[in-house]
Amino acid sequence: MFFIIGGLFIISNNNLALFDEGNIPKFSGLYVEWLNQLFLNFQNITKNIIELKWILVFFLLITLYLYDSGNNNDFDYHSKHIELYKNYNLFNFNQHIIDGRVKYNSIYLLLNSLTYVTNIFISIKFLSAFIFGLFIFDIKKLIEKKESSVVIKYFSFFSLICFFLALSKYKNIGTDYSAHLIYISLIIFYLTSYNFNKKFFESKDFFIILCLILSLLVILKISMILCSLILFHYIFIIYQKQKILSLFSIYLLIPFSLVLVWFFQNYILSKCIIYPLSPFCFLDENSIKSVIFEHNMINLFAKSVKINYWSEPISILQEMNSISYWFPFWLNDHFLKICEKFVPSIILLNIFLFKLFIRNQKQIQLIDNQKLFFLITFIILIIWFLQTPAMRFGFSYLILNFFILNIAILKIFNLGLKEYLKVIYFSRLFNFIIYSMIIYQFIRIYSN
Repeated sequence: MFFIIGGLFIISNNNLALFDEGNIPKFSGLYVEWLNQLFLNFQNITKNIIELKWILVFFLLITLYLYDSGNNNDFDYHSKHIELYKNYNLFNFNQHIIDGRVKYNSIYLLLNSLTYVTNIFISIKFLSAFIFGLFIFDIKKLIEKKESSVVIKYFSFFSLICFFLALSKYKNIGTDYSAHLIYISLIIFYLTSYNFNKKFFESKDFFIILCLILSLLVILKISMILCSLILFHYIFIIYQKQKILSLFSIYLLIPFSLVLVWFFQNYILSKCIIYPLSPFCFLDENSIKSVIFEHNMINLFAKSVKINYWSEPISILQEMNSISYWFPFWLNDHFLKICEKFVPSIILLNIFLFKLFIRNQKQIQLIDNQKLFFLITFIILIIWFLQTPAMRFGFSYLILNFFILNIAILKIFNLGLKEYLKVIYFSRLFNFIIYSMIIYQFIRIYSN
């Protein structure tokens, strides 16, 4: 009946007299066109319903993460200083600082103030929740694309598993993991663009996006400055193509300006361009001591040397920062935490995706000049290890290096990856992981 009524509307709207034989081909063409459009509209509606379902699922997951997720001093000082942002301008802000950590988390707190509602304390976590939800949604989009590389999907699943195991309770996410979520998303974007859109990858637009995201990461978390080393890999590829000059654009001033604004804000807050690095501070001899103390304290805490820092002279703290002193502490604390998260992640990844494995001497290839990419990734890990080797400061660096380790293990066993596996398999696995995390959140909430 619906299709008959549709045909009648076509006849009426186009004034077609069917007793005229010349109108019959015209009617047939219009009717087929209407059916085709109807089918396309149905596809769009179905797709939107499916997308809506997943948006609701992600909303449920994030809501469960937020609910009864605990409180700690990090969220408390975030909320207090966001209130300061709202009540004072930048030049008066410094006089009311309660916690010195705001001096190196200022940009994240500024962004967080956009989603924070004074009378709803849980809103302090909305920004991190949005970033985490966006990351999950991006992974879903990637695995549903037939043209996406199996190797990149393999890496994406590993990243997703790692984040889920590390962020099983939402109070852990804070500032650090939000930056790592962005960086892993950038790496996936980097690899996907190179493999499937080289023209875009080699364009000035891609370079601007890359620099913009890297500059955002640096100003969000100074420890993320190491991720900028990926530019050496990118520039090397472009140099080989002899396209270096094509990268330059007036729009590169945008990421550069972001960093300059960040420098200016840092200077206003702490009299340091980069706090708490004393060589970048413009302070007198007495004032600089507090900056040196803060820097040593952060490093020692990251190295698992947990003492009453305030009772020790700076010279002793500096001696404790030698690897011969802190390594045993780190080995018995952070190393075990890292193994606790990443060893199960590797095991789960290879159990979930065992169908991908084939006997193959061919190297698993993520990107051209892969050895350079791996070398840069390893150098980043070494610098992180020597400076601030806490898991939360280098989580994304650990994801990349453990994935490389997994590739090396597969190579030892003469295993490679298939070039193709049906999208439905990846989709079902993704669904299983998401729903497992939702069930876990219910168990966590009701067991408290």
